[in-house]
Amino acid sequence: MLEWLVSSQRPETEALLEAFAGYLSRWSDVTTLAVHEREVCKLAVVFLRGLATGKLPKDRQTQIMLRQLGKCLSLWGLTRGASSGPSGLEIEFKHALIVGPIETQEQTLDPMNQTGSKFGLMVERMLSESKGWLDSSVSDPNQLSTALIALKGLAEHHQDQRIMELAWATANMLDRLSDGTLSVNQEFRGVVERSVRLLLLAYVFQVWTTEDEAEYAKTLEDADILASGGELKFLR
Repeated sequence: MLEWLVSSQRPETEALLEAFAGYLSRWSDVTTLAVHEREVCKLAVVFLRGLATGKLPKDRQTQIMLRQLGKCLSLWGLTRGASSGPSGLEIEFKHALIVGPIETQEQTLDPMNQTGSKFGLMVERMLSESKGWLDSSVSDPNQLSTALIALKGLAEHHQDQRIMELAWATANMLDRLSDGTLSVNQEFRGVVERSVRLLLLAYVFQVWTTEDEAEYAKTLEDADILASGGELKFLR
């Protein structure tokens, strides 16, 4: 982000800022945040998009705000207690956003990003159900399967092939538990854990590393093997 301030010869940094704004918006959809954290996070998304579109100036104040945003990112999402209020840094950053030109930019936010997109809410539901099932506080896999099927349908509507295939393959595995065809073992739980991680990455970042792509292909393969009654340890 700081490179954007000093380099006028690399317009791709503006595209990176826009991409980062998208990551931050989608991440906030599926992360447990305090009210003040979510509020400042949404303002930060508008700030980044204002920079990406050239609607905000490259000046000293912008540089200071970018540094403050970097520090805020190290705090957001951490468990600091339900009664924890905003830090001095967050208060300062929010004030700088509101009194600056960002105030007029806030109205350009997509309403879906202001309230949390339907897609994000569906991913959040899937994460909640998977946490309950994976930590064994919920023994019935049907709720997680239902959440995955719903996510698969939404992904199909958005033409998101990765999420659609992962959600379907994982739900298919879980359905084999419900009908008594399969029983839970370490390999089964491991595939579900990998799938949940990849589903989260696919939603937030939308672009994967080579390693993520390989894990995606392997997870789909393993899910199909387990759903058909195979055993992974004999096939590795």
